[in-house]
Order: sequence, then C-alpha cells, then structure tokens
Amino acid sequence: MCKDNISLEETKRIAVFTLIFAFLSMVGSSFMILNYLAFSKKKGLSKLVFFLSVSDYAWSIREISHCFVIIFDDYQFYSFYICVLLRVIFQFFSSASVFWTLCIAIHLYSQTFRWNYSENFEDHHMKLYHLISWGIPALACIVMVAGKYIVRGPGEVCIPEEPAMFLFWFAPLILAIVITSVLYPFDSDFVSLYFLNQ
Repeated sequence: MCKDNISLEETKRIAVFTLIFAFLSMVGSSFMILNYLAFSKKKGLSKLVFFLSVSDYAWSIREISHCFVIIFDDYQFYSFYICVLLRVIFQFFSSASVFWTLCIAIHLYSQTFRWNYSENFEDHHMKLYHLISWGIPALACIVMVAGKYIVRGPGEVCIPEEPAMFLFWFAPLILAIVITSVLYPFDSDFVSLYFLNQ
C-alpha cells in the first residue's frame, strides 16, 4: 500500500477488501484441499488442483496476516526482516499459484494430444510440474534475498528493486500467463470431451 499516494484511511479500506477476498480464497482453497483428501483418486488433474489450492491457501494466510497489521496499524513487531519474510512468502506462493495454473494447462494440453496416457507418463510429468511450480518461485526468492534486492518500499511494504522486480517477479509471471493463454483454447476442447464422455 503506497502511503505517499493515498491516505491512511484509503489504505485501510483497501486492506479490508483484500482481507475479504483473501478469506474467500482461503475458504475455497480449504474446500478443494478437503475434497481432494476425502474423495479424490489422488492422481492426474485432481492432484494438480490440490497443489494449486495449497499454494492459494498459503497465500491467503499471508494476505490475511498482512491486512490485520495494516487495518489495526500494529507495526510494533513489523521489523525489516519480517517485512522481507512477508514479501518472500507472498512472492513464493502467489508465483507458485500461477505456475500450478500453467502446469494444469500443460497437463490438459498433453492429454489432448497424447491419447496413450500412462501412469509412468503422469509420474514423470508430476516431477516436472513440482520443479516448475515450486522451483522457479523458490529460485527467484533465494536470488532476491541473497542479493539483498528486497527493500522497504513506500509505506510499510517490502518490494524488490529494479531490475530484480522485473526479472524475478514480472517476467516469469508474464511468461507463464502467456503460455497458459496460448494453451487454453486446446485445453477447453479436452475438458468438453472429457465431460461429454463421463
């Protein structure tokens, strides 16, 4: 929240809306996680949605805690290191969510054009999906913390400096979103066929 451009009251109002949406995200993610654990066959697409839900759930917890700090103006324990930690948690789990979404698109695309789908194929790809979805965000966070690229920005938030902001935040997310958008039309055909055959 940029206190240089908006008032404290406006910052708190934004935090309240963010808190509401983060809470709704947490509820939805909780439902998906519980559904997977209780009813799923624990493979294929449901496994990917489970990991997406785990990253969304963790992001929601981070957002809720950060919003409470802003709303109640309670910065007494909000040191620079906690600020950096909150940024790393935000960066890691929000990036992981985007990359899990990308992996779902890749998975559906591979099922659309590879009908001789096997358990071995799925196991191999699941390792790759974990590497992409947890590995890329972890690498970006490690580089930014080790390089001391995360600084306190306007207000009480920590943000990466340029060019680290672009290289380790925007560029990977833009690339993932573009690839997902390109694969989506093919994926929608597969999803339609899948549900027609059920």
